[in-house]
Amino acid sequence: MLSRVLHDWSDADCISTLQRCAAAMTQPGARLVTVERTLDNRPERSSRGIAIELSDLNMQVMLGGRERTLPQFDALLSSASLRRIADDPLIDGFRAIRVARA
Repeated sequence: MLSRVLHDWSDADCISTLQRCAAAMTQPGARLVTVERTLDNRPERSSRGIAIELSDLNMQVMLGGRERTLPQFDALLSSASLRRIADDPLIDGFRAIRVARA
C-alpha cells in the first residue's frame, strides 16, 4: 500500500517507484493499493475542489510533484507495466486506486 506518496514526486520518480512495486508483485493475484487525491477533469468550485487545487500548487512548488487525474494515474501505471483495476472514492477527494500487473 502506498498512501499519499505519489503526489510528492515527478512522473519519472513515480514511474520508478511503481516499477519497483511491480517487480515485488511476484505472486499471482498480487495487488497494490495507492491512496491519493485525484483532480477532476473540470475543477469544482467548492471548498473540497479548492483544497485539492491548493494542494496541487503546493506539491508543484515545494516538491516537484503534483496532484493528478485518474487518466494521468493510468498513464503512470501503464509506464510501470501496471493497470488500474478499480478505484473507490474516500473522503476529501481521496481515492483508493487498486492496481494489478498489466
